[in-house]
Amino acid sequence: MEGGTWDGYMLAGQARRLLLEEPTTTGHALRDELRSARIVARAAAALVAAHQEGDAARIRMCDQVLYRAVVGHKAATNSEPIGSLPPRLTDGPGPEAL
Repeated sequence: MEGGTWDGYMLAGQARRLLLEEPTTTGHALRDELRSARIVARAAAALVAAHQEGDAARIRMCDQVLYRAVVGHKAATNSEPIGSLPPRLTDGPGPEAL
């Protein structure tokens, strides 16, 4: 696993498994999850910009939009859990070294 994070690795594994089991349903679910993640990213970027500008009214508005986007994203990703993560090694390289 080069240049990725453990969460990304686990998500990719889950996606591969789901695509084999239920390709059409999984494709729609992954598309919806990607859309909601993009909305969260845009809302977060808008909040950062508002903070940099120091506009209190815009900060409050962007904060509310980000909150709703995160709630929506959690609802979009509320699917069957993938199970527990494998234990992490404490004395050795992490998953990034793989």
